[in-house]
Amino acid sequence: MQQGYRYRPPLVISKTFAESLPAFSNHIQKMTECYGAPLTMVNLVEQSGREAQLAVSFLQHILQLNSVDVAYFTFDFHFRCRGLRFHKVADLISALSEQITMTGFCWVDKSGEMVREQHGVIRTNCVDCLDRTNVVQVIC
Repeated sequence: MQQGYRYRPPLVISKTFAESLPAFSNHIQKMTECYGAPLTMVNLVEQSGREAQLAVSFLQHILQLNSVDVAYFTFDFHFRCRGLRFHKVADLISALSEQITMTGFCWVDKSGEMVREQHGVIRTNCVDCLDRTNVVQVIC
């Protein structure tokens, strides 16, 4: 991106809740089939301003799904970490500690032997999917 230029188009949710719920449910089902449980959903979007409608919609879909396999966390990254206070991500990691432990990680040794199997996945929800997501995924 060129310095001094910032393109932030308006966010538009093009489908109604009823129209998008089947796709959301299918997405959760496929993640569960692929990764197992738990599914930890971390919402990093702004809870106010232009991203608020996405935050609300995502939460509504999670609540409607009402799955025991899904854990939901919200962390307004821009609000909490503004002014380069990235150390605040430690608050999120602390809140996620049980989920991180339950999920674990996959470890395959040099011979191709599975040493440890991951159970579930930590999924981030974000608008730009670069800065916020990368910071949180690297730490998790």
